[in-house]
Formats: sequence, C-alpha cells, structure tokens
Amino acid sequence: MKKKAVIFFLLLLSSVYWNSVSGQHVQSGTSKKASGFSDEIQCKTVEKTNPESKVDPIIIKTCTWQNYKFVTIGSPDYRGRYGYDYELFLMEKGTPKKIQNSELFNDKMTKLENLINSKIKIDFEDSAKDPNTSDCFIGVTFTKFQLNDMGISFNDKNEMEFNVSFGLGGVCYNVDGISVSFKMTDLKEYFK
Repeated sequence: MKKKAVIFFLLLLSSVYWNSVSGQHVQSGTSKKASGFSDEIQCKTVEKTNPESKVDPIIIKTCTWQNYKFVTIGSPDYRGRYGYDYELFLMEKGTPKKIQNSELFNDKMTKLENLINSKIKIDFEDSAKDPNTSDCFIGVTFTKFQLNDMGISFNDKNEMEFNVSFGLGGVCYNVDGISVSFKMTDLKEYFK
C-alpha cells in the first residue's frame, strides 16, 4: 500500500513539474474568489523538434483560463534568439474558435489599452535614453498599441502578459519589445 501511495504521489508531482524526459512543463495557479471570478490558469509547455535547427527547439506554450485557450509559439532565429507568435481561442463546446484579443475584454478595453501603453511607453523612453541602447531608437517614435496588436501570454507567476514589438530587429533585437504583466485579479474589471 505504501508503494502505491508513493508512486501516486510521484506521478502527481511529475504532472505539475518539469518532465525532462518528455520535454513538457505544466504550471497551474488556482484562486477562486467569493464573487465567482476564477483566476485559475493551466499551462503546458512542449518542445517540438525544429526542422531548421538541430539545437534550438520550437517551444509551444498552451494556457487555458475559463473557456479561453492562449497559445504562444516560440521559434528561434539562426542565432538562437526566439521570436513569438500568439493566438487566442474561445472554446465553444470543446472546439477552439480563433478570436481577436479584443473579444476577451469588455467595453472598458480602452482604459486597459491606455494603462498598458503607459507602462510600455515608460520602458520605451528608458531604453531610448539608455546610452547602451539609445542608438536603436534614433528616428523611432512611440506609437500606441491596440490590444489586437499585442501578444497575450502568461508568465511563471500566472500573470497575464501583454507583449509588443517595436519593430527594431537586427542588432537591436534584444530591445525590440516589452512584456507588461498584471495579476488576473487586477484585470477582473476588464474581462467579459
């Protein structure tokens, strides 16, 4: 009986933490509030063989929250630097329907966009003033991002991240964008 309990515990533990054999990582966060709002997020990361690289895999992270599925696909360039594509799906009767980011939020979406953009602008201006990165921002002006222009993902703290690219590329690849994160409970008023 003790062996079965230990085996069950190890199986349970391995389903939550990194499994180096399969290349999968599962993270979850749970918190239900009395109001019925749930910020429970389930994420799973899988590494796929990259046909263009024998070293750097393609990384696919899938997170579910309520009846939404967030997919982040990380693909490396020739130098091993990752670029990301983001997709959002509404799960209807078990079938994923691709939607735009704006369909996740209610009529307070403009207020949320302004909040996100204010944080992005601070980082943009700091990078533009930093002597180590300022050359990358010569001739580049800050432009407000719309929610549909952002990538949405979740970090390891189960916070929702809004990701943007400034379109710099090349030698400025490392300062090309920013991720702004929020606790799910802080975004509650903006969700449909």
